[in-house]
Amino acid sequence: HLMTLPLNILVFGQNGQRARALARLCETQKITAEFIGSSKLDLAANPEAAREAIKQSAANVVINAAAYTQVDKAETDRLPARNLNEKAPAIMACTAREQSKAFIHISTDYVFKGESSAPYHPDDPIAPLNAYGASKADGEIAMAAIGGRSVIIRTSWVYDGTGANFLTTMLRLAATRSEISVVHDQIGRPTYAYDLAQACLHIAKAQHSGEAVDDIYHVSNSGEPISWADFARAIFKAAGVDCHVKNIPSSAYPTAAKRPAYSLLDISDYESRFSPVPAWYNGLTRALSERDI
Repeated sequence: HLMTLPLNILVFGQNGQRARALARLCETQKITAEFIGSSKLDLAANPEAAREAIKQSAANVVINAAAYTQVDKAETDRLPARNLNEKAPAIMACTAREQSKAFIHISTDYVFKGESSAPYHPDDPIAPLNAYGASKADGEIAMAAIGGRSVIIRTSWVYDGTGANFLTTMLRLAATRSEISVVHDQIGRPTYAYDLAQACLHIAKAQHSGEAVDDIYHVSNSGEPISWADFARAIFKAAGVDCHVKNIPSSAYPTAAKRPAYSLLDISDYESRFSPVPAWYNGLTRALSERDI
């Protein structure tokens, strides 16, 4: 019977934060996993290539950690964003269903409008503000139509200690500046990539053993909601860096893509079904220790 086979994972993505964290965890937990990076499979140019990769794989769970994540660039770079964020996950979900494999897709808080006053629940209506959010939302809609054993994990503000992200950018800027202006009117919770990867594996194991799982889970670190400016302050404090953070409104820092002002995710469904997610401050400390390795 299928369930007696050990968990075997195919991950789309290799060099991004999510895929690197998954690789570390699979190694630690002795889980068989194959990673397919963009150098091997250019899904931005050819999303159809995902089909053959899944068919040829011995994996019983497929995780899509590949995404077009350049939010501002997506406003003009529409085709690659659509291919990676909408077409590829639809093809993966479809092929996984045909092959009786479970599928996990990582989505984003940016599918929401950002006008809520309470944390977004997985069932809340989506209404993206920008092209990136729209491409991710359409990927979710396509997956829902396909069905099968698919789970969407929406997450927010993902970072780690070594990739190109908010934390590493702040520390790089602080090396040459005594003050940095950061927006303080966008509220959410950061997610340490390692904790997100841990959630992916909890869900993958449940899918693999045939347990009931929801269609959508929200996963971010827990703890107090913060602004990007607050997060920058916390980074400098934890890293022992002397750099002043000046609060500015989003209007003072115009970007090509409009961002949601509020993107707090309600993670209670995930936590009650699987396990509590560490507080964001705890994630930050671990991300900084990653830099010293």
